[in-house]
Amino acid sequence: MSAAFKFRCLITPLLQRQGLAIGAWPGSTRRSWNVLVVSTTPKQTVLYVKESNTQRKFWGLTRNQVDRLEAADVRWFAVLLTKSDSGYLLSGGQVLRRIDQGLFELSHDGDYKINESPDLAGGHHFGSLDELAHRTL
Repeated sequence: MSAAFKFRCLITPLLQRQGLAIGAWPGSTRRSWNVLVVSTTPKQTVLYVKESNTQRKFWGLTRNQVDRLEAADVRWFAVLLTKSDSGYLLSGGQVLRRIDQGLFELSHDGDYKINESPDLAGGHHFGSLDELAHRTL
């Protein structure tokens, strides 16, 4: 079972207790359970969830997906999992600034590559889903 699937299973009841619904974001060209929409108001919140399956932690954010998120009228965050309930959190604005600065480089496969070290700071780390919810909702 993937960390992204476990993340979804764990965060759903937490959000439901807060009166929020969660589902696959319909703004993607194909339904992806890695891009989740939370029913926040006045704007929906989208969580772009990626996991790293390697010893040396790195993630890829697909350029087309980042472009679609930026064009949509939503608040969005990149959730970079190290485990199903912890990892790193960046706002859409933080992701775009790092892309503009050349810190998140576009690779030949169409993904912006993010390395745990040196690309992510301790302040971006979240240690629990409660902490993630508090920072995003």
